[in-house]
Amino acid sequence: DWIYRHKGLMEKSTSAIKVAQEDVKRALAVVEKQLLQSDFLIGDFLTLADIVLVCCLREGFVAASGFWTAFPKVCRWFERCCSMWQFRAVLGPMPCRAPQVDSKPPVPAGPAPTELASTESIEAVAREIRDVKERLIRKGLSGKQINVHPEIWTLVERINQLQAELS
Repeated sequence: DWIYRHKGLMEKSTSAIKVAQEDVKRALAVVEKQLLQSDFLIGDFLTLADIVLVCCLREGFVAASGFWTAFPKVCRWFERCCSMWQFRAVLGPMPCRAPQVDSKPPVPAGPAPTELASTESIEAVAREIRDVKERLIRKGLSGKQINVHPEIWTLVERINQLQAELS
């Protein structure tokens, strides 16, 4: 409701917008709290819940980017999801990025088109993989769970692309 009013698709009503914004803030506070405990909405793996919520929030991130700064974990989660090739394949590239409110960048989905492959860039991604694996070990994941984790898959895919470009 609020986003449609913001985009001019519905009649603007200041009171309706404020009520809708407060509803969204309450819901996002619950999501923010959950993301303090896990990387995704239901644990450390992407689930249908993540997919559905990204699709629901997408317009809001585009239309009202300043609204989201109070929810840094939600922003980082949203960026992480949208950077995955599976999301990009269906939703296309994000027309604007969620506000960066946290110093930790989202997990890269692959090399930028202008990025040149080098041994240094491969080593940087390898360091990133080690960091993610250490974090997942601290969360209690086993070796097999770590190896199939979406963040690890994304980073391994990136290394493979860089190595292919280098050879």
